[in-house]
Amino acid sequence: GERGTAVREVIELDLEELDWRGAVTGLGGLFVALAFIGLFGPVGMAAGIAALFVVAADADDVAGPDRAQVVLVVAGSVITSIVGHAADSTIAAALVIAAVTLGATLLVLLGPRYATSGAFALMWAVLTLSIGATDESADTMALAFAAGGAIALAALAMADRLAPPQPATDAPTRGVPSAEPPSRWAIEVFAVVRALAAGLCVVIGYESFEDHAAWVVLTFVLVLRPPKEQTTVVAFGRTLGTLGGVVLGIVAAQIVGDETWMLLVAFLVAGFFMVATTNVNYALSTAFTTTLLLLSERILQDDVYSTGWTRLLATLTGVAMAFAVIAIMAATTQLRNRSTRGSP
Repeated sequence: GERGTAVREVIELDLEELDWRGAVTGLGGLFVALAFIGLFGPVGMAAGIAALFVVAADADDVAGPDRAQVVLVVAGSVITSIVGHAADSTIAAALVIAAVTLGATLLVLLGPRYATSGAFALMWAVLTLSIGATDESADTMALAFAAGGAIALAALAMADRLAPPQPATDAPTRGVPSAEPPSRWAIEVFAVVRALAAGLCVVIGYESFEDHAAWVVLTFVLVLRPPKEQTTVVAFGRTLGTLGGVVLGIVAAQIVGDETWMLLVAFLVAGFFMVATTNVNYALSTAFTTTLLLLSERILQDDVYSTGWTRLLATLTGVAMAFAVIAIMAATTQLRNRSTRGSP
């Protein structure tokens, strides 16, 4: 059945697909990111993430940056400011995240390029909920995001001018069954339901996970994204990976103790394997991501046991909300089909 297929996809692991070269590159990028954050703090983080998102949203068959990437930079900057100012209020934060979720989901109607930019913008909106805990103002962070994105756009334009991209070939997509594209009605209803649920996730996060308010909605957004057919697989993988990562992170933190340099080594090792397994096994990559998070908390002298437990509960809550949306969509579609059959 569907559940058995999901479990098989979660535990499937092809060691030959491990991306060692990407892991080495990612480790270098992690060093640079840590240095950049160390030098410039949250401002460096915002600029770095903007540049990363712009590069990740690039298309090989498009000469230079396209409109979707420009929209990502402009919208991301505006979102940074709005979410940053709203972060101190539960209701305001919930309304803003719901609005961003609605807009990002509806961008699917404009095509896959805009859908990708919308997904990144929504991800950044959720991450920006933590701006209120920094010493930087929301407007400063917004300018940093715009600057980082603009630099990345310029770099891509220059790189594509020096080496024009080759047209992409129509390669078969593995593991993605062909299906009829959803109707405009289905996308619009999904966008509304997803937005309302995202806002509710923010409220739950603020009320139940005060120190990590964004984790519930972050899980929800990562699990419930088009295509919705993959929600079960991603949900199983994220839950299993989070549980494994909590155990691995706690064990690693206990082994290395309070030695800062050993904690940094363990942190970098976790980052290395997180990148190496990203395209191989989602559960395993999530486990190393969670380990990375817990080790960073230990470096900051926080309690890994409390953080790990909070991470697991927030993940389960976000997954439950994603399945609730799927159930609502199924019921809504069924009612619409009955109404259509009953109409003259």
